[in-house]
Amino acid sequence: MPRPARRKIGLFVVGIGTLVAPLDTAVNIAFPSITQAFDLDLEEIRWVVIAYVLTYASLMLACGRLGDLLGYRPIFQMGLLLSALGLIGCWMAPSYALLLLGRTLQGIGIALTVSCGPALATSLFDESRRTRALAFYTGITAVGAALGPLIGGFLVAHWGWAAVFWFRVPIAVLALALSWLMPAAPKSSSMRGFDAVGAILLAAWMSALLLGLAILPGSHAPAVASGLALLAVVCFCAFLMREASYPQPLIRLSLFGNPDFAMFNAASVAVNLAAFGVLILVQY
Repeated sequence: MPRPARRKIGLFVVGIGTLVAPLDTAVNIAFPSITQAFDLDLEEIRWVVIAYVLTYASLMLACGRLGDLLGYRPIFQMGLLLSALGLIGCWMAPSYALLLLGRTLQGIGIALTVSCGPALATSLFDESRRTRALAFYTGITAVGAALGPLIGGFLVAHWGWAAVFWFRVPIAVLALALSWLMPAAPKSSSMRGFDAVGAILLAAWMSALLLGLAILPGSHAPAVASGLALLAVVCFCAFLMREASYPQPLIRLSLFGNPDFAMFNAASVAVNLAAFGVLILVQY
């Protein structure tokens, strides 16, 4: 197959595989049905979002670094596999605890997939075409997020809450099967240079912060919320110290000295906080 054709197919595959993540907005439509199916109190349903978001948010940066070291395609493929397994686990979960376990596995898969998706898409093309590739990738994400609630409403009405999980399994499997047609990106084939301590501190910081924010509103355990807040501060400070001193950090803090870079990332944080705040609060 000519290399240009493989590049276009590769971009299509990355787009299909990426759809698994934004289509998760369909899950919110199933909240009332899930609450009834497992006889939950209303506030308990938030853990369906938290188990997923907390997992992939805390792991995504480290997974991206793994893609730098081991190659974007194998990390992307592993993410698709784990996403499919997580979705199957959610679909067939006989209890709420196992549903949350499936959501956690799904979060790991999405962290692997989404962390390497943009880099994989742009690596397929030369410098002059990378902007178009990234625009296509971003567009797929936006379309998936917009269509998720519409698809979710239709599926729940006809097949129940489990449908918001099983309808994405064929998408992940199709992308995984076609991913072998993509050109393999260069890799170091070595874990040397991976900042494992930084990755652990980052995951601990993000987990403590998100859990503390989840527990805090109307909390009946203020000591737990306070302890998580303190842990988040300690881990965040330790993470900054680690990244400032480690020769190959997960984040090069010096980049934030560039006003354009810092402004762009601050805007990205604000947008994502608003988006995921809605996902957590919408069930109320």
